[in-house]
Amino acid sequence: MNVLLIDMIYSHYILPVYFDLFHLYGEHMQDFEYHEKVDSLMHQIEDQLDSYTGDADIDYEFQSGILTISFPEGSKIILNKQEPLHQIWMATKFNGHHFGFNEDKQGWYCVRTGEPFLDLLSEAASKQSGDTLRFE
Repeated sequence: MNVLLIDMIYSHYILPVYFDLFHLYGEHMQDFEYHEKVDSLMHQIEDQLDSYTGDADIDYEFQSGILTISFPEGSKIILNKQEPLHQIWMATKFNGHHFGFNEDKQGWYCVRTGEPFLDLLSEAASKQSGDTLRFE
């Protein structure tokens, strides 16, 4: 009985929410559009890291669709493409997020919380570097 109840809850409540979020975040995007948008965002982040003039020694490497940002104390932020889902995944010292492209807002947003990608990246990079970083 419990399995049936859980199955009903999952199929009637959780799956529809997941599919609604998937619909909002990149379902209709073609693969080439996805790669263009992600590559553009990664280059934007690289450019901003190159122009960073703060005190923290921040390094980065972009290879095979993965952008790794390294901080002085050894922590990292890892951004990587998730092509099958048309998402970007972010792993930080504190947590992880999955982002989808919202056509209405023309930006990347966390599929769980709805927060903008660049805001969460700025927050994580600032905490991990000990300096204020703002990605725009």
